[in-house]
Amino acid sequence: FHDDRPFLVLEYLPGESLESWLQRPHPLADGLRIMEGFLSALQYAHQRGVLHRDLKPSNIQVMPDGQCKLMDFGIAQAPSAKLTATGMVMGTPSYMPPEILEDARYSARADVYSAAVVLYEMLSGENPFLGKTLPATLNNVLSLEPFDLGALRADLPPELADAIMACLAKRPQDRPPDVTGLLEAVRAASAPSSVSTPRPARLLATR
Repeated sequence: FHDDRPFLVLEYLPGESLESWLQRPHPLADGLRIMEGFLSALQYAHQRGVLHRDLKPSNIQVMPDGQCKLMDFGIAQAPSAKLTATGMVMGTPSYMPPEILEDARYSARADVYSAAVVLYEMLSGENPFLGKTLPATLNNVLSLEPFDLGALRADLPPELADAIMACLAKRPQDRPPDVTGLLEAVRAASAPSSVSTPRPARLLATR
C-alpha cells in the first residue's frame, strides 16, 4: 500500500517471449541454453509441489543475456490447494496432454508432456498438434503421433531426441515422472563433448 492505495510490485523482465524469439533463426546452442533454463525452472516448481498447467512459448521470457524466465503461473496448482474447480479444463489446447482433454487429470506428467511439446516446436519449427481449427487440434492431441524428432533433426544427439519423444507418450504412465531426464539430455547436448565431431552448423528451425 502507498497512501492507502494498493499496488502490485512485479519483477521487470526485459527481452521478448520465446514465441517471438522463435520467429528468427538462432544457433542451436542458444536454443539449448533456453531449454535448460526453462526446464530448470519447471523442475524447481515441481520439487515444491507446484504444477504450471499452461506451458507454452508465450509464457517463457527470453532475457537479453540469453537466460529465460518461466512466467504466468495464473492457473498453477499446488496439491495442497484447490485453486480451480474439479474437472475444469484450463490451458492451451495444442500444448495439452490427452488426459487433460479426457478427464482433466493434472499431474507433473502433464507438465512434462507440455514441456516436451515446447522443445519439439523449438527444434522442428512447429507445434505437431496444432490444427487449422480447434476440433482438428483436439483430435490431433488425442490421436496424432508426432513425426520422430530424431529423423527431422539428424544433427541432434539421439539421447535428446529420444528423451523428448518419450515425454510425448499419449498415456501419462508411459512418460517419465518428471523433467529430470529431459533436463539431463539437454545439458548433455550442450556439453562441449557432444559437439566434438565436426558437423555442419545448424540453426533452430523457424516457423
